Amino acid sequence: MTVARMLTLAILLLHTTWTGTAMQARAETPNERRLTVCELMADLNAYSNRVVTVVGEYMSDPEHFSIGAESCEQPFKTFGYEWPTALQLRLVGGRDTPSKVPFEADTASIESFYHAVRELKALSVQGCIEVTGMVQMKDDYSPTFTMRGGQKRGLGFGHMNSLPGQLIVKTVHVLSLQAYNPATRCMCCNR
Repeated sequence: MTVARMLTLAILLLHTTWTGTAMQARAETPNERRLTVCELMADLNAYSNRVVTVVGEYMSDPEHFSIGAESCEQPFKTFGYEWPTALQLRLVGGRDTPSKVPFEADTASIESFYHAVRELKALSVQGCIEVTGMVQMKDDYSPTFTMRGGQKRGLGFGHMNSLPGQLIVKTVHVLSLQAYNPATRCMCCNR
C-alpha cells in the first residue's frame, strides 16, 4: 500500500469518526434546549439512554447526590408507585454506570463544581444546577422491595435504590449553591 493511499484512508477514517460523533451528539440532544426535572419526569422513558440538559434542585449529603424537583404534576410511576422526583447523579466510570457513554466528561466543569461544594464546608449542600448527561434507567421496575407500611416498589438508583433513574454527568454548572437550610424551599424557581 502506498503512503498516499494510507494517508487518504487515515483522513477518511478520521473524517468518518468525527462526523459520526458530531451527528450522534446532535441527534441525542432533544431540541437543543434544557429541560426542567419535571419535564424530564413527565416522560422519563423517552429520555432513557439519551443525552439531555436538565436544570434542577441539587441535594447532597452523606447519602444523596441528586438533581430533583420538590414536586411535579406528572411524576414517574410504575405499578402504581409514585417515585421521588429526582435522579441520582453519577460520574462516568462510576458505580452502576455503563462502560461506554456517547461523550467525554468535561472534567473542568466537574472539578469546578466540586470545588464550589467543598468551599461551603458543609455536610449537606443544596442549590440549583444545570447538568448535561445521559439518562439511565432500569430495564425492570417490577415491585420487589417492600417499604415501611407494606407498599412495594421496584429497585432504582442511589441510596436504598430509591430514585427512578440516574444522570451520568458530562458537564455541570452551578446556578446557585449554599449549605443546606431547611427554610429554603426552591432554589431553582423561576429559572
